[in-house]
Amino acid sequence: MKGLFARFNPTDAITAGYLVLTAALVSALSPENPNLPRILLAHAALLAVQLALVVPRRAALPPVLRFLRDWYPVVFCTYLYPESGLMNDVLFEPFLDSAVISLERFVFGGMEPSNLLHPALDHRLMVEYMHFSYFLYYVYIPLVGLVLWFDRSRREMFKRYMFAVMLCFLSC
Repeated sequence: MKGLFARFNPTDAITAGYLVLTAALVSALSPENPNLPRILLAHAALLAVQLALVVPRRAALPPVLRFLRDWYPVVFCTYLYPESGLMNDVLFEPFLDSAVISLERFVFGGMEPSNLLHPALDHRLMVEYMHFSYFLYYVYIPLVGLVLWFDRSRREMFKRYMFAVMLCFLSC
């Protein structure tokens, strides 16, 4: 078994760990979840793809698969992010929204900051700017990664960057 994981880097490890841990948690804590078969099948398929990309020596892979080997975690997030909506009541039921709102009211003296800021920032240009800024989040992550990945002298920096991005995505 050790040989199977010998080529795992830290990003590979946290990605596989997330897939296994979330599948186990949903199975154990929410066996009646109607999405359970879909989640388990998807996680098994993602783990199989991960192993197919990671286990062979990188140099033995064709260039396209080498690229996918390094970028598969971000590609996985395009599935894992929406999937989180299928599992959001596994650990906490009901949703934690009311608890967070209560905490905000406690911290901010009985009012919610979003309700206070909304009238002050409710201008078409501000709203467009905020939407554009949020959209850039989806551009910057791959853009920075691509700049690092294509500069061979920065591959180690790319690996650290990918680890930081995935740690953030998988834990938040």
